[in-house]
Amino acid sequence: MKKAVFLLAILVFSIALNAFLYDSVSDLERRARAGDERAQFTLGLKYGNGDGVARNNNTAYFWVLIADAFGYNDQHGIITFMASKLSAAERAQVQNSAVEWIRVNPNYYSSDKNAAINWIRTHGANFEYLNSLLQLK
Repeated sequence: MKKAVFLLAILVFSIALNAFLYDSVSDLERRARAGDERAQFTLGLKYGNGDGVARNNNTAYFWVLIADAFGYNDQHGIITFMASKLSAAERAQVQNSAVEWIRVNPNYYSSDKNAAINWIRTHGANFEYLNSLLQLK
């Protein structure tokens, strides 16, 4: 219980801190889609907290996963915390969507295909996407 309260406090603090870095949710969306991992993570926090957007745990988890894949260092376990709000089926669906997003946007990801594959394995995504991920350039 204490850990959940601590993570929630970190989540709220992160949202407040990052609010000074971006003008609006639309600015965050634009930056996130352009590959800015800080914007991706902040957007995930905003969806997770319903800050400026309708609360959506699936979308929140998606964006923090993307940020993690692109190198954002989740030092406080926010990804795990957000994953805990979803069912196993929802987590798998979001993870598959994240893998697909990476596949479609390969220029944003490291050129190291093994790193991409390890990221997928770490997050337990459905391995039907591994073959398509191997096609990253």
